[in-house]
Amino acid sequence: MTSPASATNYPVILSHLVTREDEAMVAGNRLQLNRVFLSSDGTSARVAWKRSLYFRSWAKARGITLRSVAVRIHIDHLNAREGSAAIKARVGEEFLYSYADDPSKRYRFGLGVYHQYDLQRLASGAWRIANDDCFPPADWRTIEPGVVRGHHPVELSLPRITAQAYADQFCGAAPQCGNGKQYNSAYNDYNDAGGDCTAFVSQVLHAAGFAETSEWRYNPQTKLGTEAWSNAGSFTRYLSVSGRASLLAKGDFEQMLMPSPKYPQGPLDALQVGDLITNFRHGRMQHSGIVVGFDAHGYPLVDAHSSDRYHVPFDINWDAKTTYYLWKVHYRLAAQAPKAPIPSGHTAWAGRSRRVSQDPLG
Repeated sequence: MTSPASATNYPVILSHLVTREDEAMVAGNRLQLNRVFLSSDGTSARVAWKRSLYFRSWAKARGITLRSVAVRIHIDHLNAREGSAAIKARVGEEFLYSYADDPSKRYRFGLGVYHQYDLQRLASGAWRIANDDCFPPADWRTIEPGVVRGHHPVELSLPRITAQAYADQFCGAAPQCGNGKQYNSAYNDYNDAGGDCTAFVSQVLHAAGFAETSEWRYNPQTKLGTEAWSNAGSFTRYLSVSGRASLLAKGDFEQMLMPSPKYPQGPLDALQVGDLITNFRHGRMQHSGIVVGFDAHGYPLVDAHSSDRYHVPFDINWDAKTTYYLWKVHYRLAAQAPKAPIPSGHTAWAGRSRRVSQDPLG
């Protein structure tokens, strides 16, 4: 006989709760948000409200209106008992947004966030989130104002197109990512060892044709990459020393928009699909993402891991304490011979290109 715990449809219950939570977050409805949680005074409820404050403050600062959010749940592990459940889940959130000066046009981006939920059933039979262990949001009080404008798309070289395609295929749990919302299984997942963002960007560059070297490589036997492969600080140092990328600019959000003789529309306008943005905060390089597109206002959109992102405005969940580094990747160097042999048994992506870029900027 099936027990009541095993017969409970936990995916439906969790999807209902998280959908209510996200809708309340976008609307700024704290009363509805609190009704999702077992305790409105608990840590999880407070973090959810801070996330609401962050998203709505970010949107206001950018001249954006968040229209709606759709939720997709994938349960990776479930431990259920009568009246309670511990669930490890990937939550995909697809946001719809528009600009205040052109509300008729809609744009989308996707986030994939990893959660550890504890659910509890009330005496009434209703379910609530007792605890939600996930990353907290950035500080909504320090978001810098500024609306991104400009960007004139250019014809992309084949390696840049290949980088974009790989990033979209293997960006993970975010809605619209390919590969069944899974990472590329040929590589190790570093999320439990500090984050997978830089290793993902390394995969993208390798798929686009950059050969591994003695400093920057992945060993499929040990399932480990070098420091330059998987660590954000070592990776950016390698980019500079190797000549495979050049630093366009660094600074806070306001400085990324600031016109100059070199960048009349600001440094952000110099980015192209396939370029990189890394994030420095609290004394160290913390994150790496790859530019995969621009919305109609010229907002650079990135794919990333940890948390997973599909075509997300580059500064979401960062604040005034963040220094952005903009990197021009020189894809014309992608076909150069490696400085050291590629490890035997390495699995390369089938779509990777070795053709030299014709883009004069790389």
